[in-house]
Amino acid sequence: MKPRSPAAYKEDTLTVGGALVFTAAVLIQLLSMKPLPPSLTVALFACSVAIPTCATVLALFVIHEEFPRRFNSACLNVLGFTALVATFVCASSIFWYFSWIAGAVFLAFSVLAICLMEGDRAAQRRANVAAQGAPNNSLERSRER
Repeated sequence: MKPRSPAAYKEDTLTVGGALVFTAAVLIQLLSMKPLPPSLTVALFACSVAIPTCATVLALFVIHEEFPRRFNSACLNVLGFTALVATFVCASSIFWYFSWIAGAVFLAFSVLAICLMEGDRAAQRRANVAAQGAPNNSLERSRER
């Protein structure tokens, strides 16, 4: 697999950094509220997952740039996906607090955006594999045998 370009890391760093700033700002506001309604309690728990996960992903980006051959990028992909999902859950529960319709619409479009983003990344991985001349699925591998 080809190493990722510096522009791709910069884009991912900005995305995860923005998610970290958003969840930190939400957490500051949530900590000042007493008592928390159920939807904001969900936002608080989502922030408690998103903040350390985003920070870990940012640290792993630095490690991966320094030691690309010694690093398992699957771990980075799983943590990045978890960080973004937790951020979207946090934001949708805040919308849900104000209006359940707004929360449901935000949640639906968040799921759609995540699916499109992951589909695009999968297509890019398949294109990289095809460019290297290796078979990109098990059916092609079985035909070669």
